[in-house]
Amino acid sequence: SLHDALPILEENWIEAGYGSAEEMQEALGEGKAILSQYLEEVEVRPIEGKTLYVEHRLKHSMGEWDLIGRADRVVERADGAIDVFDYKSGRRLVTSEEVATDIAMCAYAAMLRPQFPERPIQATLIPLRGGEPATHRFTDEELDEFLFACRELGDRILNHEWAEVEPLPKALCPHCDFIKLCQRDPRYAEAAAGQNREM
Repeated sequence: SLHDALPILEENWIEAGYGSAEEMQEALGEGKAILSQYLEEVEVRPIEGKTLYVEHRLKHSMGEWDLIGRADRVVERADGAIDVFDYKSGRRLVTSEEVATDIAMCAYAAMLRPQFPERPIQATLIPLRGGEPATHRFTDEELDEFLFACRELGDRILNHEWAEVEPLPKALCPHCDFIKLCQRDPRYAEAAAGQNREM
């Protein structure tokens, strides 16, 4: 219930990372509004099935490396299907086509398949800012193709000679979680300085 959920949200809210106390309070208020709206929708249209896991760590061996993820929620549906849910706090609209091609959803489905080999595996995205959830039921062929592409990419990453790659500034750099790694390389700083001079 909302009565139970709001104190849990407040208790687990992380205040770090905001520019000011006002900005943090605004984000907390928005979080409460999103939670309230979601719980109202669940009252009207409850999620059918038995919840198996919440915030569950998944792992699948890819040989030299492991595919790892954390699923928001995994539900066993009445028809026996296993449904992995992902809650999107920044989204208003989602489509089944997006679910079918979402890397995280494909990964969760692929990692769940060995645990439930005889069951259909599907994934559902829930936009918490309104809109309808979207679901896609994966075929074995889709999951095999996804794992093949993952293995191919992972093997290329592991076996590439990265010391020879020059880190160059790109438009996505300011939004990259790993920018500090590139900034350690003097070639990156020189290239960034050169780009700034050209502007």
